[in-house]
Amino acid sequence: MLFLPQTPTIVPLVLFALSLIWLVSYGLVPMIRFFQLLLPFLAIPLILLALLFTTTIKTDRFLPVQENGLLPVLKGSYYSLGAFQGPEVLLEDIARRENFRDLTNYLLREPDLALRLRLVFVQHAQARDFFYTNPRFEKRVAGDTVTSEGMMMEEAGKDLDFSEPENLKKWKNSLMTQLVNK
Repeated sequence: MLFLPQTPTIVPLVLFALSLIWLVSYGLVPMIRFFQLLLPFLAIPLILLALLFTTTIKTDRFLPVQENGLLPVLKGSYYSLGAFQGPEVLLEDIARRENFRDLTNYLLREPDLALRLRLVFVQHAQARDFFYTNPRFEKRVAGDTVTSEGMMMEEAGKDLDFSEPENLKKWKNSLMTQLVNK
């Protein structure tokens, strides 16, 4: 407690908790707007501190990590960028989609390929859990039981049987390999 040394630590914690409860109770949009408002107050001092200490930073000490310079690091960071952008926030929107084709059209409009792939895999996992636990979604095809989820995945344009986990694993691995090799 820098400014009020005699104040018990529970007081700022309670104030912080009350402000968070108030903020969360209004939903996602006010929370996003609050953090957009807060971002300059957090980012500008950090940038100023970084600029003040640029004379003491020795860039040659980064060479074992960045032997070929900064460009390969930036190229590699693009593909992992969508992994930490908070796609779980979009799960609420995905749950409202009426059918798989609507979800596919939504994902194709997204600009970030890594985020798009992650959302597809999350949706597949949710659909798998939902359809495998509800026996009314099972359909009989040529004497075999195939879930609706497998049929919807086939309608997405791939000729693989996605009800088989091994084929799905191969499909995911091939997509991720293509991403890494670009």
